[in-house]
Amino acid sequence: MALRVAVGMLAALLAICLALLVTKSADRESILLIAIISMSIPLSAPILLDAWFKLHNDAVLPALARLMATLLSCGAKAACLLMGWGVVALAWTVVLEAVLTSIFLYWAFRRSPRWDVSACLSWRWRDSTALLRDCMPFFLSATITAVYMKIDLILLGYQVSKEETGIYGLSIKLVEVLYLVPIIVGDVLYPQLVKYQNNDPSGNAPAPQAFFDFTVAVAIVATLVAIATVHWFVPAFFGEPYRPTVDVFLVHAWACVGIAMAHARYKWMAACGLQRLAPWVTLVGLVLTVAGNLLLVPRYGAMGAAAATASSFFAAGCLASFAFPALRPAAWMQVKALWPWMRLWRAARLRPAPLPTGGP
Repeated sequence: MALRVAVGMLAALLAICLALLVTKSADRESILLIAIISMSIPLSAPILLDAWFKLHNDAVLPALARLMATLLSCGAKAACLLMGWGVVALAWTVVLEAVLTSIFLYWAFRRSPRWDVSACLSWRWRDSTALLRDCMPFFLSATITAVYMKIDLILLGYQVSKEETGIYGLSIKLVEVLYLVPIIVGDVLYPQLVKYQNNDPSGNAPAPQAFFDFTVAVAIVATLVAIATVHWFVPAFFGEPYRPTVDVFLVHAWACVGIAMAHARYKWMAACGLQRLAPWVTLVGLVLTVAGNLLLVPRYGAMGAAAATASSFFAAGCLASFAFPALRPAAWMQVKALWPWMRLWRAARLRPAPLPTGGP
C-alpha cells in the first residue's frame, strides 16, 4: 500500500502536468476536474486489501464494503445532479468513492477472523524491493495496455467526425463493463490456480485448462447476452440518436473474448513465474491495435475501429502466445478454451477433487 500511495501521487502529479500542457489555458475547469479526480489515485491504495481477501477465499466482507461505498457514492452523485451543483461536484464524488471504498475495506479487514495485528500492515524494505522486482514486468504491461485500450478512440477522434467518435465512445463504455465479467471471474479463480500450480509445477494438472475454460466460457456467454439485449438497451437508456452504437457494439463486443484470454494468460504467467514476458505480449497488442486502426478507420470509421480492436485483442490475447516458446502451453489451452462446453459439462458431473494441501 505504501508503494501504491507513492506511485499514485506521482501518477496524479503527472496527470495534472499533462493537463496543463495539453489543455488550453482558458479551459481551467477541465484542469480542475483532472486535478480533483487524480486525487482518487493515491487515496485508493487500501483497495489492495481486496487481494488479501482473495488469498483467503473470503468474498463476503469485501463485497459488502464495496457495495456500501458504491451505494453512498451513487447517492452523492444523484444529490449533485438534483441540486444542480455541476461537474466539479461530480468529480468530488469520485474522490469520495475512493475514500469510502478504502475505509470500508479496512473495516472489513479488521473484522476478518484472520486479521492479526502482529503480522499485518507492517513495513519491510526487503519485501518492498522484492515486490517491485516481481511486479515491474506487469507494471510495464499495464502501462502499455492503458495506451492501446484507448488508442482506437484517439485515432478515431483525429480521423472522423465528432458524432461518430461519440457513438464509438459509448460502445467503448459498454464493452468496458462487459470486460469486467471475465476479469472478475479470473481474479476469483486465481488463488485456486496458484495452489494447484504450487503442487504441480509441470502444469500437467487439469486445473490450468479448467481455469482457461471457465474464464473464456463466461466471456462468451456474457458477450452473447450483451449482443442479444443491446438492441433495446441502447435506445431505451441513451435515446434514438445513439442507435448507430448498436451496430458498432455487435462487432466491438467480441473483444471481450480476447480480453478474457489475455487476462487468463497473465494470471497463468504469474502463477508460473513467467511475468518477464508480459510486456512483450502486450506490446504485440499495441502494435496490432495501432496498425489495424490506421488501416480500417479512414475507410470504415467507427465500424472499422471496432473490427480492428476486436481482432487485435484476440490476436494479442491468444495468437501472440504461439510466438513465445514458454507460452505455447498456454496458447494451446487458450485454443481449447474456445470450445470448453464438453469439458465443463464433464467437470460439473464429476465430484470435485479436494484441493491439495501441500506446497509453499
